[in-house]
Amino acid sequence: MHKSLSCILGLFCIFIACQSRKNNDQSSVASDTQFHVEAFREINLADHLSDCGEELSMSLFMEDVEYIKPETTDQSLIGYISKIQLTPHFLFVKSDGENSLIKMFSRDGTYIRSLGKLGQGPGETNTILGFSATDSLVYVKAAYRSGFFVYRVHDNQFIQKIVPSKDFEALMSASADFDLLNNNIVCYPGFIPEGQLFPQYVSTVCIVGADGTVVTNQSPYLGSSFYTNCPQFVMIDRPRHWFYDNSYNAYSVINDTIYGVSLDSIFPRYHLNLGRYKLPVSEYQISRQSRRENYGYRRDQRFFVAYLCLWKKVVV
Repeated sequence: MHKSLSCILGLFCIFIACQSRKNNDQSSVASDTQFHVEAFREINLADHLSDCGEELSMSLFMEDVEYIKPETTDQSLIGYISKIQLTPHFLFVKSDGENSLIKMFSRDGTYIRSLGKLGQGPGETNTILGFSATDSLVYVKAAYRSGFFVYRVHDNQFIQKIVPSKDFEALMSASADFDLLNNNIVCYPGFIPEGQLFPQYVSTVCIVGADGTVVTNQSPYLGSSFYTNCPQFVMIDRPRHWFYDNSYNAYSVINDTIYGVSLDSIFPRYHLNLGRYKLPVSEYQISRQSRRENYGYRRDQRFFVAYLCLWKKVVV
């Protein structure tokens, strides 16, 4: 009797141990899956710049083509187009000009209304630098007034002004081009030179919440050599950014890294090895030709070659 009971208890203990190990293995697999991070890869442009000898067809990277002819009326006249954005139901167009508002069209091209309000009063801006829109709201970046103005697209009603936190005011002042991620603003400030109002700062991507606080910010490590070789007055291209595979991506020319952007993280995805095509920071020079002209900068031809290679490899 005692031997039978001992055998039963022994088998029971073995069964429990096996089940515990199985559960631990499953938990380990689930944990590995949950915290899986995309591998950081290198794109070697320096050693792979060669013509494949074949023409690329647009159908290789385009799923569909939609032709939209915007309606032409006295209210919807458009000059030089600075930005176009397409949402599931609307087409938004911004043209350059001191008093240029955002034109809103339906997907069949019918003009609906202009968005934004010009002036010095509450909910008004003096000049619209940039915008980003959804089917319900349009976010406007104004000149000379820090922050983002939010309007309702269905009646152009002013909703709120998002004022950035004091520490990131310089970043927001440089972010005329931005995207929307849920109710957050994704900015691409780039390199901000030292000036009278702001200290020198570098930021590839900065995510700002609806209350103006910074949710996430990515500032690349540069090291002391960057500032040693960098001219006192320098303008470096802001990050190039695009939307692909359900996520935003940004390319920083400072460290040649492509970052993926999500709501809670900004992570490196690719490194571009430009080799001899990379322009040293010390060769970025800035000159003021006249008071009426903006700051311009001179670059080596190698820099433009690198950009062409970037778009061919990453976008196409």
